[in-house]
Amino acid sequence: MKVTHSVVVNVALPGHLRRLAGISTPLVAAEVRVRGSLIPEEVTLGAVLDALEEIYPAFEGVFYETDFAPGQQRVRRLRPFLRFFAGKKDLTALGPAAPLPPEVSSGREPLRIVGAIAGGSRDLRLHQLENITVGILESP
Repeated sequence: MKVTHSVVVNVALPGHLRRLAGISTPLVAAEVRVRGSLIPEEVTLGAVLDALEEIYPAFEGVFYETDFAPGQQRVRRLRPFLRFFAGKKDLTALGPAAPLPPEVSSGREPLRIVGAIAGGSRDLRLHQLENITVGILESP
């Protein structure tokens, strides 16, 4: 029988997610359960996100998009417009299986979730007029 260990990971959440879940503090603690021998690399981004969904039901469906692959196998992908940082390292492209670095899995540094900013257009042209930068959208 494998032993289950718990690790507490501190997570810094953006304001819009804190409001969604009714959280008043910028940092929350997510208890992550790991089976077997505890190796810091076993704590993954996905395990932390799953723990947050369990603690705060309002987060269900916020972090992941769910698709069904051929044969009805469930595939979860991180949602666009959210970025996940461990220290200065962006884990977003690595997906839910990304291991957290020891400084984050030990609780010394937080995992940061950041709302990505998108926008702009290929038709957006920047013009300078008297030291003021103005964006002008040209219509087709």
